[in-house]
Amino acid sequence: MRKTILLLVSLLTLVCPLMAQTGKYFANAEGAVITPLGTLADRFKNTASGSISFGYKTSENWIWFGKLEYFKFDKINEDKMYIDSKVLVSGSNVIYRAPLTGIKMDLTVAGLSANAKYNLVRTKLFETNVDLGFGIYRWLNHRSGLDSVTIDTSYTSGVHKYHNLLKDVPPSHQQDWSGGFNLGAELVFHIIDPISITIAGNYKNIIGELWPALALDIENTSSFQMVEYKAGIRIKF
Repeated sequence: MRKTILLLVSLLTLVCPLMAQTGKYFANAEGAVITPLGTLADRFKNTASGSISFGYKTSENWIWFGKLEYFKFDKINEDKMYIDSKVLVSGSNVIYRAPLTGIKMDLTVAGLSANAKYNLVRTKLFETNVDLGFGIYRWLNHRSGLDSVTIDTSYTSGVHKYHNLLKDVPPSHQQDWSGGFNLGAELVFHIIDPISITIAGNYKNIIGELWPALALDIENTSSFQMVEYKAGIRIKF
């Protein structure tokens, strides 16, 4: 993540001197921590992201900007990765819970969005904004297959006996383009002209669908909902 932020800041340093010093343009590089929500949180844990944006101040209170971003969910929520199955042991039905050990999943997303910021408060030291954006996102999802999930029923039967709850679950691959939107708020600290530090948070929803895996008790995900906690550097020019 540190390398991503350094690259984005380097790009801003190269681009800004090429632009006229009007004060109406700005460039922004941000790093973020993303927390998945809803059924997406059943699959993945938090991840990091990076973005770079370029904008134009159209009036006293409005700024319009385009943003390019990238992130990848690849840390599985292991607490949710299990299956419950009923097994006949010594003439009785017993429900066993087995972890899906060895399963791998990831969701990679790259997007380009158009956004607008509206200024609420502005002083010499800081300003606060609200923002709204719409974009198009390219995403790829991969889930590995499983050869088998085996349990030991000895604690119930008193005899070491292994039982396959499932076997030969094939892998899954998806890729698509999806629309999405985000809304949030931002606090900007004016450090030294033309550099500012930004802290922001927003809700994002990408209208994509991840297929269920019924054999693995993994439910369908009908949209990628998440909350972003961001910090960055803004340069006016």
